[in-house]
Amino acid sequence: MTSSVPSGFLMPPSNFLRTNAASPSIAHRLADAHDLVALLDIDATALNDAWKSLGGTEKFIPVACDVTSEHSVAAMAARIAGLEQARTLVNNAGAARGFPS
Repeated sequence: MTSSVPSGFLMPPSNFLRTNAASPSIAHRLADAHDLVALLDIDATALNDAWKSLGGTEKFIPVACDVTSEHSVAAMAARIAGLEQARTLVNNAGAARGFPS
């Protein structure tokens, strides 16, 4: 996969948060432009599989999180609190589940 980040483009240190990490393609593309990528997903098994498919490196931080649970979101926030400011958020939570007919 080739990067869409222009050659020579300098970005200050930044972090990227990605919900619905079970589909890691966006995280993979944006990893070239960000220092850390926090992967958030309600499904811990799918999250771990996505992390492994991205190389299982420290650049990607897998965090199980149910964004509908205040407790789960608080735990996620505590886990990533030491990171620099997030500059990008892709919020896809629930997108794969579709809509009721």
